[in-house]
Amino acid sequence: MARDSPSDDAITAAADVVDVLRQFGLSDEEIVGGAIEAPDSIRDATKAVAVDGAVVRGLGTGGDPDRAKTGTVRGVLSESGRGVTVDNMYHHKRTLEVPLDRALAEFGYGFEFRSVGSDEWIEPEHPDHPRAFRLVVVDDANDPVATAAFRYPPTDGAHPSRLCRALGTALNDTVLAAIDVRMLLLDDGSGSFKWVVVDRETLETLASAYGPTLAAFGEPLVQRGPEYKYGFREIDRSAAVDHQSEFGVPEPEETFAIERAYDL
Repeated sequence: MARDSPSDDAITAAADVVDVLRQFGLSDEEIVGGAIEAPDSIRDATKAVAVDGAVVRGLGTGGDPDRAKTGTVRGVLSESGRGVTVDNMYHHKRTLEVPLDRALAEFGYGFEFRSVGSDEWIEPEHPDHPRAFRLVVVDDANDPVATAAFRYPPTDGAHPSRLCRALGTALNDTVLAAIDVRMLLLDDGSGSFKWVVVDRETLETLASAYGPTLAAFGEPLVQRGPEYKYGFREIDRSAAVDHQSEFGVPEPEETFAIERAYDL
């Protein structure tokens, strides 16, 4: 089958995909750009997705077409301007700050991490993972509009993916909630975490149509925190950070602590 001559089934499936992507607020230009390798000559979003999306590979090859459509939606969303992708072996300051800042720009905001109690970045035990810091959403003048202190849960030797899940939960329940947006977890099983940022109204509309996991094609499209806990039951409360001794500053009263937030 020629790349520019998709089957009728592929066109129909791609039309379904494009409809859902538009409901997320993506323009046809963003959808075409997220089709990965669609020829430049193809500007129509449905044809672009049908030609190169996983939809084609999932049809006529014994694959599950609904799963293929769900995978295509995930792929285009994560590659869009609202997508946030972080390597599983992440360093949050280095790999999460920039893509989240870029995604929030779509909504008129920016994002950065800031230290707690010092002008310098705090690196008490591990240079890649300071245990406490601030999550800060800024406006277009770089002035804070939402701030929350955060510390990683007290798990010794936690895999970076667990730390990333904890931080994703905290972001959703603090500063992102304050500006009525949410990071939806699309995938955490391919060596990276992939989220898409949506506004509250869009999410409510999608959830009303497709349920809490946005199962537009029967397959869950997203995992929504705090349901996507990383095994918080492993938390040892006795190992919690003492801010005064570890950072030289008292812990801010408003610090978001996973074990307290969900009574673990």
